Amino acid sequence: RQDPTYHNFCDTRTLCGVWSFMHVGTSVFQALCGIPGMIVLYHNQDEQLCAWLWAVQLVMFIITAIGQSIYHIYPGPSTLILDRFPECTVFTAAVAAIMREYVGSDTPGVDLVTMGLLMLGILSPLMSECFDDLRLFLIVTYYSLYAIIVIVVIFDPVYTHWPLVFMGIGWYTFGKLLYLCDREIYRMTCNTISGHSIM
Repeated sequence: RQDPTYHNFCDTRTLCGVWSFMHVGTSVFQALCGIPGMIVLYHNQDEQLCAWLWAVQLVMFIITAIGQSIYHIYPGPSTLILDRFPECTVFTAAVAAIMREYVGSDTPGVDLVTMGLLMLGILSPLMSECFDDLRLFLIVTYYSLYAIIVIVVIFDPVYTHWPLVFMGIGWYTFGKLLYLCDREIYRMTCNTISGHSIM
């Protein structure tokens, strides 16, 4: 079950008329970071084996940031789905794209697994919303990273920039640590910014 205190963030200052301004501001910045990715993908789509999956991942990344902004302005169970729904698809689309790139798009069963992963990205937030059961959501958001690591380690790389996968996972892990130290960082920075805002 979702802890009711989850929505009680330490930094809820209103600036420029925006409630929880720091959270909203960093979410908007996150959305803007997804736009260059879309541009790069568009200009290099012929070189990408799974351009459509990466497009889904980036679009959902941007939508997640927008959903996070709305959630932080109106924090509560009813708006949390706006954050988690696209976020789960970000994870499952990334796993599906990397799987197809490393295992091979023409490998038997890959198309079925791809569709299954995308469906999992849709069902997991709905399960947490409708049944207040976070297990599937937690599996998607955490075990997706393990799945990506296993795929990249076991199979031969298809691109020279494969180390960026580990860099991305490292940044995400760092962000989770900041989130866990939300209040501590807020106090350490003299109530300037919280760990969740940086994340």
